[in-house]
Amino acid sequence: RSGASKLLIAGDFTGYYYHPEEVLALLEKWDYAAVGGNHDYLLSGGLAAAKSYKKLYGSAQLIALRVLDKKQLEKIISFPEKLDMDFEGKKILLCHGSPWASDEYIYPDAPSEVFEKISRLGYDFVILGHTHYPFVKKIGKTIIINPGSVGQPRDEGGNSSWALVDFNTG
Repeated sequence: RSGASKLLIAGDFTGYYYHPEEVLALLEKWDYAAVGGNHDYLLSGGLAAAKSYKKLYGSAQLIALRVLDKKQLEKIISFPEKLDMDFEGKKILLCHGSPWASDEYIYPDAPSEVFEKISRLGYDFVILGHTHYPFVKKIGKTIIINPGSVGQPRDEGGNSSWALVDFNTG
């Protein structure tokens, strides 16, 4: 409804959520690019990893292993850790944690040196996930975005969040 032409997804299709099959079905209607999140890669550990995971995070991984078919599981596990792309003439990096590690947390209040290091990579836009805290930072010519989380928001208020970006205007 907002006129989005492509979805860019920063990972964690699974992990806390109890209907990953419905999410994947909804996404089939869209043009999207995605990276895997730390929770997604845990699926490759199978039942043993999911049982261990349950102690900390609940039964969502066990449910994912039960309701997703082999093709869906392979798709989620095969998402890259980061994705370098050109879209609408802009150079974009999509990653889950940071450009250096998929499980590195970059919060809105991270030291300025972290954001400056990201801007030196030379991208127009860097899109992050992992923390579930939304923010936008412009450092030099780079716009760094964490859209937050649709399914597991952690910022004040706990409302679903996402970013709608016009790459032409910034």
